[in-house]
Amino acid sequence: MKKISLKTVLTLGAMAAALMPIRANANPGDIYVSYNGHAAIRGTIYDYAPNGTGTLFASGLNGPRGITFDGAGNLFASIGYPGTVVKFAPDGTQSPVASGLGFPEGLGFDSNSNLYVAASGGTLYKIAPDGTVSTVFSITGAGFFGLAVDGVDNVYVADAAAGVVYKFTPRGRLSTFASVPAAIGLAFDSAGNLFVSTSCEAFPAGNCTDPTIGGRIVKITPRGIQTTFASGVGDGDLRGLAFDAFGNLFVADLGLAAGHDPSLGMVLKITPTGLVSVFASGVSNAEFVTIQP
Repeated sequence: MKKISLKTVLTLGAMAAALMPIRANANPGDIYVSYNGHAAIRGTIYDYAPNGTGTLFASGLNGPRGITFDGAGNLFASIGYPGTVVKFAPDGTQSPVASGLGFPEGLGFDSNSNLYVAASGGTLYKIAPDGTVSTVFSITGAGFFGLAVDGVDNVYVADAAAGVVYKFTPRGRLSTFASVPAAIGLAFDSAGNLFVSTSCEAFPAGNCTDPTIGGRIVKITPRGIQTTFASGVGDGDLRGLAFDAFGNLFVADLGLAAGHDPSLGMVLKITPTGLVSVFASGVSNAEFVTIQP
């Protein structure tokens, strides 16, 4: 067998690296955040290193909302206007995935690479790997936002209008998994517990001074037992959630509740012990969070 020299290996490695898109070298564990923007400011997606250093990943987006990664490192984003889902390759190249989805919010993949999309008007869509779009179910008058998929492909959707979290099984059974007033953001931890954020602005009364309505994060065990993980978080107008590999919970805070100043949008970090800190701030209307796998 012919031996390959170390110099040859290094040369081949360097050539391969040179052919890779620049952003393909982004670090696993980076925190991505969608910012909806406001007024004349177009929406953006930022990539944050774990130390909080932020880099603009995409800009000029008309209402970016839900974001999630597939297994190949592509970032998928729902765009509120005109109701589309787009894919960003690791180098930032954008391509369309689906359109005509109403006002899409939360996104999530199952183990078969089906992408689920929660549209705010109350419809759950499924986009198959070949791009085929189908309607899973619709609920009239619902206010869908967050979406999460558990380890056995059950799909959970937060309905802020009804204050509930729905569960849809792979066998096609739809049920109410939990009642959480003003439920909006969803994420699973590594133990299979579902975490739910609440938004005072989503509540009909818009009461951002009552900690029992907005600014709460509820922990729900697989058996449906609820406890309050945190309360009085941020300005009460929470949005999307995501866990990193170390059990830290990242929370998007829209920022409108505190005097309705959109510049107050921020991302909070909550450690497994419950310590809350500001991870990033200064970009308007933080909506969703996802972690690069």
